[in-house]
Amino acid sequence: MRLGQPASCRVSCLRNFRSGADRGAGAACANDRSDVLASGPGTHPVGPLLAVSRRLGDEIHPWPPNGDLRPITALESTNARLTVCEGRADNGRPSVSLGSVRRRARDGAIIEVTSCHWPAAALTPPSVNDATRSRLEDDYLATRVSRFHLRQRLGIEDAAEARIFGQGRNFFHIENWHFAHSVIRMTLLALGLRGRGRRNALRIELRHNEIPIAGLPSSFDGFTLLHLSDMHLDMHGDFPRALIERLREVNYDVAVMTGDFRAKTHGPLEPTVNALRLVRPHLKNSVYAVLGNHDSLRMVPDFETMGVRVLLNESVKIERGGEAIYLAGIDDPHYFRTDNMEKAAEGIPPDAVSVLLAHSPEIYRQAAHAGFSVMLCGHTHGGQICLPGGIPLMVNARCSRRYCKGPWRYHALDGYTSAGSGVSMVDVRLNCPPEITMHRLRAL
Repeated sequence: MRLGQPASCRVSCLRNFRSGADRGAGAACANDRSDVLASGPGTHPVGPLLAVSRRLGDEIHPWPPNGDLRPITALESTNARLTVCEGRADNGRPSVSLGSVRRRARDGAIIEVTSCHWPAAALTPPSVNDATRSRLEDDYLATRVSRFHLRQRLGIEDAAEARIFGQGRNFFHIENWHFAHSVIRMTLLALGLRGRGRRNALRIELRHNEIPIAGLPSSFDGFTLLHLSDMHLDMHGDFPRALIERLREVNYDVAVMTGDFRAKTHGPLEPTVNALRLVRPHLKNSVYAVLGNHDSLRMVPDFETMGVRVLLNESVKIERGGEAIYLAGIDDPHYFRTDNMEKAAEGIPPDAVSVLLAHSPEIYRQAAHAGFSVMLCGHTHGGQICLPGGIPLMVNARCSRRYCKGPWRYHALDGYTSAGSGVSMVDVRLNCPPEITMHRLRAL
């Protein structure tokens, strides 16, 4: 399978191979000597697929390089001969053992099924430089989004992710103006509010929100979604721990996250990824997410390795008791503006109940007219620093303030904008506590 092929071909090949339903069909695309597919257990948009790898010289490097791919299954292409290596990572040298089993695929290619062992060090091979790692990463992302989406998103990230003026829905981006951060901190210190605000930022509240939905299947009456937003996990080492403590108290059916995992809008990804890796074991059941204006598309491979399904202008079907609802998610509509609601709604029947995940409430009109039943979002932090009574000084969104915090309704669309569980710019909250939210769906 050539990684330069259209993503649809790659994904269908991977799905067929991994499912085992038609390995010949899955192998039919794998005719390029340079490419390898690696997959393992976990949540992925095409099933339990975890990774796309590439053969570099005589070495096979699984991707994502920092992921825990045990066991690893690799489909190695050598023109007419296809070798399937099934094994796990350990501390030994890569080896082939236990012999091989051959069978003839439908297209006449020879398939060898071989037991292999991978060294633990191969998960982060030292021979892979930054350029190679970036290429592997882009190869993976090319299976998740269109070529246009990939180039647009990464191009803006490289050229304008820290821009103060221009780009996105707002002309002015205060989160990128670091002088403002200093002014806010100094003002809070002068007023004697810095310490209190920092303590407030760690006191995450649990909020409950009931959403009545006409036509909700009876099997989903009482279905609960845990909503996390704007976690900015690498802002301070105490924030992941505070979130984990609150997560231990809740039970739900599905967890959703509406973007802004990273504290800054630019910079290294590792602190954010490592912080989410601490939180992920404390999230139950399936976890779905969308990206925000602070997030990089290059976070997606690591997130999905952890079992966090990132919805990139796409939807999933959630089934229960023989009935179904749909969960859709769009890429950031605020800064990168790479949202595509039409693509996200593809495959959703017009009369089905559907929940849209978006980072910002700014596209509430489009969501309502597109026929979504519910929209969950964040971005505004509820103001984060508010006057008494919860009146925000600013919300950083181009929409009415009625849509910038808590529950709201527009035509037939029920929405909720989370105040977020983290902080941005300064690690302070005043008159606006952080939250995680339990949304309970109710049949009308």
